[in-house]
Amino acid sequence: MSRSAATTRVPDPSIRAAALVGFRELVGELGGDPEALLRAAGIPPRELASPDNRISYAAMIRLLEDSAEKCNCPDFGLRLSARQDINILGPAAMIAMYSETVGECLEAIASYFYVHSSGAAVQLVPRASGCRDLTFEVLLPGLHAKRQINELSLGIGQRLLEMLVSPGFRSEQVQFAHRSPPDLRPLKRRFGSKLEFECPVNAISLRNEALAQPVPTANPEFRKVAVEYVREHLGDAEDNRVRRVALLAHQLLPTGRCSLTSVSQILGVHPRTLQRELRALGADFRGILDRVRRELVSDYLRDTDASLARIAAMLGYGDQAAFTNAFERWFGVPPGRWRMRKRD
Repeated sequence: MSRSAATTRVPDPSIRAAALVGFRELVGELGGDPEALLRAAGIPPRELASPDNRISYAAMIRLLEDSAEKCNCPDFGLRLSARQDINILGPAAMIAMYSETVGECLEAIASYFYVHSSGAAVQLVPRASGCRDLTFEVLLPGLHAKRQINELSLGIGQRLLEMLVSPGFRSEQVQFAHRSPPDLRPLKRRFGSKLEFECPVNAISLRNEALAQPVPTANPEFRKVAVEYVREHLGDAEDNRVRRVALLAHQLLPTGRCSLTSVSQILGVHPRTLQRELRALGADFRGILDRVRRELVSDYLRDTDASLARIAAMLGYGDQAAFTNAFERWFGVPPGRWRMRKRD
């Protein structure tokens, strides 16, 4: 395996045990056995003793899905989000809450989310004039469109925005990667009525006026100390350009704005500089883009009912024929036939 392929995806992605704050209490209230559910998911219950312990991210996602089913609680992830807040992010939360504006707070969460989890990505992505999307995406194959982790994560984001913007904050639009559940009432109570499903990424749309609002806890000096602590003790997200570019490609592909220029602008470097940095790591932008498309496409085909034309657009292809040619190169069969086989 080439160096670039090896660094695109982090092996055995993990998440801080703080992500399960409130889990035991919620399961208990629903009449379930939290210890049994944890063990069944492959998570030793003792790992929840410290919020900084690392647990398997894939195991946590399975745990949430299993808990929703065993406890007969379809909105389990959404309910769990009501018991959590930004503090589950640990050191990343400090950097965020010491930022000057809501936008800078969210950008800090995006930049330092890797401290909390290595299996997901958060970005603040330009959407249209006057709006940006706060996006959340699971980067593990086959787990992109699981309801519970998506609703848990966006529920925490919604709670943060209600704290920073206004108690009654409602987004311009909220998008989910999973299918629409039969009962939308819990989601409408939490997020409002402007909901969409089977979207490329989970996203909360924000107007620029909201992003410009000041954060009451802003403190530049404390923020600097928090950033230095994270970089010294927990590593710097910029240490791995290949992974950073891959994360941005995951987020930007569905918007139709995934180009070397746009990625370079977000990273704050010139496109030629970024290309040189990638070449030094044995990678190139086009190759990373190709791998990310291949990683995403199986989730889209298996976990959504989106048409092939829509999937082609979600992957940034100009037409369905180009998508089909790429898919046959990757998997040796047309995408429609692959989808039928996986659903048989």
